[in-house]
Amino acid sequence: MLRPPVHRRGIAAIAAAAIGLAGLAACEERAVRLEYRPEDGERDTYALEVTTVTTTALKGESSRTEKDAFSLRVAHRVLNDGTRVAVRLTGPGDTPRDFVVRLDRAGQLTSVETVEGLPAQALGPLGLSEVFPASVTAPPARPLRPGDRWTVDSSVLLAGAPPARLVGRGRLAGVGVSGGDELATVETDVSLPVNRLTPTDSGGTAHLVGTQRSRVRSTHRLRDGVLRSARAQTTGRFDLTLSPATPDGGPPVTGTLTVVVTSTTKYV
Repeated sequence: MLRPPVHRRGIAAIAAAAIGLAGLAACEERAVRLEYRPEDGERDTYALEVTTVTTTALKGESSRTEKDAFSLRVAHRVLNDGTRVAVRLTGPGDTPRDFVVRLDRAGQLTSVETVEGLPAQALGPLGLSEVFPASVTAPPARPLRPGDRWTVDSSVLLAGAPPARLVGRGRLAGVGVSGGDELATVETDVSLPVNRLTPTDSGGTAHLVGTQRSRVRSTHRLRDGVLRSARAQTTGRFDLTLSPATPDGGPPVTGTLTVVVTSTTKYV
């Protein structure tokens, strides 16, 4: 029986994130700017909880569904002029993995660099939304009032994959105060096309073609745009081609892969 081509740690690469602002003191409904402008050298750490449901249906075989849940720790360190962030991803019993993301001044993800000298797809086939949730929630660089909406449309470059466009809609859901910090809640509904080759446990490759959709609700600190908490559900539906079919060879096998990921991200 063939194993699904998505490693459980790699599935961490498809979720975006979201959580509400429970208990916030109400703020005056004034226009605010939510821009990503951390200080150089700033370090932030997040606890990430991920649950996944993966359904693989290969031609000639019965479909198979697997469920999983795991915890990860994500550490960010701001580099240079604040547009590059080093990320360290660790899990219980795992060797830490390091990579670098590049952002524009709105906090929008524009590219992903290498993972410890390996191509960025070593993290998994479906992106990096939940290890850097700000990448999918960046609002426009203009004053916004609660209820204001905007269009998301940006190019994302991942190592080893053709450029793709992240598209959708965003909304400033509210502004409040908690623990002395002014915070903003942002809601986004975005989709990202996927066309990637990833290694399989059998030594071959899995070609995934399809789309992932993320519904995100995230909380950001107003003074610098840094993420405080997030929760999301991401659904990916893909056509799948495995080459070769088995470790001993054989013609490619086709099928479909559906992944539903729910994740929560909390500042620690």
